[in-house]
Amino acid sequence: METIYIRPLGEVDDKIINYLLDMLPPVFNREIKRLNSISIPSESYDIQRRQYLSTELLKTLLRDAITEESKVLGITGADLFIPIFTYIFGEAQLGGRVALVSLARLKPDDTEEPDSYALYQLRALKESVHELGHTFGLKHCSEPGCVMRFANNVIEVDNKDYHFCPSCMDLLNK
Repeated sequence: METIYIRPLGEVDDKIINYLLDMLPPVFNREIKRLNSISIPSESYDIQRRQYLSTELLKTLLRDAITEESKVLGITGADLFIPIFTYIFGEAQLGGRVALVSLARLKPDDTEEPDSYALYQLRALKESVHELGHTFGLKHCSEPGCVMRFANNVIEVDNKDYHFCPSCMDLLNK
């Protein structure tokens, strides 16, 4: 069975990483281990956009995939983009070995929620499960509430669960 490794890229709050280490194992029924933090490669920074190109960071993470079966989830505070979107919450190799989540746009402002840190953690979990789901071959789902539903903004992230719908769960377990 695959091991999922979490690799912080740049400075990432340890509480978020520890929360993911606690919450991800029952979702995927796999061992989750933490790798040491690494610096964000400067060549991934786009000076015009003031953001990091996520596909470059995925290449960096691919070096961490220890075995053919292992998966690596990168977590970063850096703001990410791909050329066709203004920003993204994350990116993954569909059916591949690496996924990446940006926390930059998931942190609520203090007016959103009385317990905004818990909301921040939950958003990080949802996006982590979503991106890892892609590495297991799952595509976007149209089922309301499914974690694999595409989220264009944080409201849409908040409107989904961190679990897979029955159809996606069946595909995950194949």
